[in-house]
Amino acid sequence: MLNQVPLVRKARGAYYGWWVLGATFVLGVLSGGIFSHSNAIFFGPIKRDLGLNSTQTSLIFSLVRAEGSFAGPIVGRFVDKFGARPMIIFGGLLASAGFMALSWVHNYVLFVVIFVGMVGVGKSSGLGQVLISAVNRWFIRRRSLAMSICITGFASGGAVLLPLISIGVSTIGWRDVMLYSGIFMAVIVVPLALLVRHSPEQMGIEPDLLRPEDDTATQTSLVDFTVRQALRTRSYWILFTGSVLRITMWGAISVHAVEMFVWKGMSQGEAGLMFSLMFFLSIPMRLAAGYLGDHIPLQPMMGGGMVAASLAVVA
Repeated sequence: MLNQVPLVRKARGAYYGWWVLGATFVLGVLSGGIFSHSNAIFFGPIKRDLGLNSTQTSLIFSLVRAEGSFAGPIVGRFVDKFGARPMIIFGGLLASAGFMALSWVHNYVLFVVIFVGMVGVGKSSGLGQVLISAVNRWFIRRRSLAMSICITGFASGGAVLLPLISIGVSTIGWRDVMLYSGIFMAVIVVPLALLVRHSPEQMGIEPDLLRPEDDTATQTSLVDFTVRQALRTRSYWILFTGSVLRITMWGAISVHAVEMFVWKGMSQGEAGLMFSLMFFLSIPMRLAAGYLGDHIPLQPMMGGGMVAASLAVVA
């Protein structure tokens, strides 16, 4: 088995971590566009088709986000135990099956159960933080850049796929769009997941280590924590609180964005294009943040970004 390692590296022509990053990027594009950001496109049609009010419709997507927050620690344990690949396959197929099932559902309670129990659980267990965790295992020296590229995949899904989903909903209806999206995702997720390997050490490949000439202070700053140790640090809880506030704010805005644009007088198609433009404009900023994260301290970057986002909401 060890004799195959040089052949793998020679055949790929590059550090295998880039293949892992490429696969997770594409999965992020599909997950972000189909299972996350499309909620804003589906909000209005689902509300009208099922005869719901805004509160009932919002509850569907709120429960999915709540499920994702509780699933995080559990999914993390499974990834450590089984690796990212089986989690991606399981989660991707479950979410895809959920989308296909929703295309035939007309009952509100059943819709909530399937959306939360299949689409939500599938996405959080295989197509969310799992992708970021997979990339994190492969990169050290270029970690900030690699992570930003992976995360940019989710935004790219909004930029690229939302216009197509919006057009599809306007022409063939949200049910057929969900059905075809689920089928497509079920077909593509397994081949992409097979490219994701657990770690460089598992393949006998040297990790993306810091260069010997890198600053000694930078090297010594890489400290690993156990879960218990991390939970006892103030930094963890500051990051946790900031993330909760950011995700809560963005979740409330994003799921209602298209409906707000329609309320302002836009058509469903125009509102979808406007929403996708938000993600398109965020792509260069995400990549720039990833590049800068490898060269300057992260604290002022994160603080500045949070302040800018808060001011934008107030404005």
